[in-house]
Amino acid sequence: MFLCLIVLFAITGETYAEETHEEDITHTEEVAEDKEITVEKTEEITKDDETKVIEQEQEQEKEKKDLEKNIEIQLEYFNGKIFNNRNVNNYNVHVFQQFKQQKVLSMYRGFTVTRATGYSRPEGKGWLDSEGVGVGPAFMLRWTKPVSGKLSLAGDFTGSLMFYNKAHPAEGRAYGFLWRLGPRVLWQSTERDSISLGYSISHFSNGLRSHNPGYNGLGFTLNFQHQFN
Repeated sequence: MFLCLIVLFAITGETYAEETHEEDITHTEEVAEDKEITVEKTEEITKDDETKVIEQEQEQEKEKKDLEKNIEIQLEYFNGKIFNNRNVNNYNVHVFQQFKQQKVLSMYRGFTVTRATGYSRPEGKGWLDSEGVGVGPAFMLRWTKPVSGKLSLAGDFTGSLMFYNKAHPAEGRAYGFLWRLGPRVLWQSTERDSISLGYSISHFSNGLRSHNPGYNGLGFTLNFQHQFN
């Protein structure tokens, strides 16, 4: 009898061990499957994120290329009769390419060509010829606020580093900085074209503390902008 109980107990233990082992294997397989599913989902999410990043980069690159298609030509006249001793007028042409847009702010790069005419009178001397022709790189920052429909108001700030064919103005240097600041009115005539009229104050100087016969001016600017294909 005792021997039978021992045999029965042994058989029961083996059966329980086998069932437990099978349950452990099943649980391990389920955990492995869960891990595989988690890894697959993580890979899918990673792929989705990578796709979104690529799409965003492509969209940003497209927007940048579209901005760079905006070319603006500005025709400008400044009257320099502000100071008694400096009567220098400027006829300027600016050519700009837009390269960045930050909400209501847009940034442009380009160059300026200028033709200066007139005279200046240094202290203790008579009137001296201050004519000159200059060219140089330029940068423009524009703030724009839509008003209604095709009409917008804007404010421009422009800086140009100018190099002249001779010392300008008289007894100055053959280089200098031309600054401009003023409001303008813009009209979007077509989807790709716009015109605007501005009124600005300008300042020219070479930036040095001495030997810096600068001058100011007031005048109008007529702008034409076109977006190329």
